[in-house]
Amino acid sequence: VQKGKGGGLSSAFGGGMYWYGDGADISVTDSAFRTNTAEHGAGLYWSDGAPTISDCVIQGNTATGWAVTTTTEVVDEDDPTSVTTTSESTYDGGTGGGLYCLSSDALIQNCYIFQNTCTGDGGGIYFVEGRPILKNCLLTGNTAFIGGGGIASHWEAAPTITNCTIVANEASDPNDSTRGYGGGLFCSYESQTILVNSILWNNDGRFGNQIAIGSKDDPTYLQRPAGLTVRFSDV
Repeated sequence: VQKGKGGGLSSAFGGGMYWYGDGADISVTDSAFRTNTAEHGAGLYWSDGAPTISDCVIQGNTATGWAVTTTTEVVDEDDPTSVTTTSESTYDGGTGGGLYCLSSDALIQNCYIFQNTCTGDGGGIYFVEGRPILKNCLLTGNTAFIGGGGIASHWEAAPTITNCTIVANEASDPNDSTRGYGGGLFCSYESQTILVNSILWNNDGRFGNQIAIGSKDDPTYLQRPAGLTVRFSDV
């Protein structure tokens, strides 16, 4: 794909673009993905393979997650047989506002990833498994409710982030003060991340403005420690 444009699109996975890359030779260059929505991977979502994503703009995409519906019944005091039912839906757990990289050794380079949002982890990028490389990219103005306003590295991912600028991203849930891990970078669930020659600055998170490492204590899951190696970086 060259000089492609995906804007204002909606899907469960990969609002702007989706592919399964095992055995495929995928290249996305000089393309723009703006204002798309999806439950996960609102800009782009892919799994497996080793695609190259180069010189792309990923802007203003939103990963909503799943709908949580609350139903309320109100009985009329003057007429007990009259019941008014109202339903309200909220969304939670969306991952990868900009990019969702699953079990992939992708090369993501020279990209501008900004103003993306998710209701879960990874406002800019969500890494799961694989050994992707993120190189010469700018991530700014991205937001995640749970963690990783800029980037979330989870579930045995082993990304190398090199020569990147990760600034002015936010991890915060306006409705839940227990969330907000790693405004710039959130490493958890047995991931092993390498950060080299990069800048993390002016990010905001309730628990770790620039970086948060570790797994939240939840009785449903065992603790899954993560690792982060930082070299020649300004944090």
